[in-house]
Amino acid sequence: MIDPITFWTLIGIISFVLFIWSIITISRGIRYEFLQVVGFILLILALSLTGTYSYIYEVGDEEAIYLSMSLAFAFLSLSLILLGTLSARRRWVRRRGTDNLNSFTNLLVFAYIRHPISLGLMCISISMILYLHSLLSNILAGIALIVFMFASLEKDHFFEGLYGYPYKVYCKAVPRFNIIHGFIKAMLFSRKTSADEIQKQKE
Repeated sequence: MIDPITFWTLIGIISFVLFIWSIITISRGIRYEFLQVVGFILLILALSLTGTYSYIYEVGDEEAIYLSMSLAFAFLSLSLILLGTLSARRRWVRRRGTDNLNSFTNLLVFAYIRHPISLGLMCISISMILYLHSLLSNILAGIALIVFMFASLEKDHFFEGLYGYPYKVYCKAVPRFNIIHGFIKAMLFSRKTSADEIQKQKE
């Protein structure tokens, strides 16, 4: 584990960044981003109140299971956030335009799930709940999970107002969080598209 000075230095830096981010989100009036900031603040409070820097897991079967599950959710969250960040540069609003919103072309991970970053943040909350052995910290992390979920709902509302009907079409085609269902729908869509193309060539 890291030493107390390093731990609190990191907490201070992250808190300062969150403070600046909160000011920017309030000035821009984007509520889903503000909700994400609130979620991060709750997670920072959960870490701060439990004193994680000094916590060492005892060697035991139950602790090892919780730690393994926590690491698994942490890895999943980082993967989703990374994929979502990289895919955002090629999203439909920049590459295809709203006219092609119902197409899975060039959507990358957004072809299978609408909110990979929000899901990743929710996984971080679950990871912390499994890792932090503190009732108050677990409650704060649980509230953060709910806040991140509401942030995704607010994001859908924001984009519906921004892009209108095409985004509603996209919402019907791509699940919010269920990536397995998203893969199945994408495969079915690809097969249907291929079948239609073959039929057109025959005609």
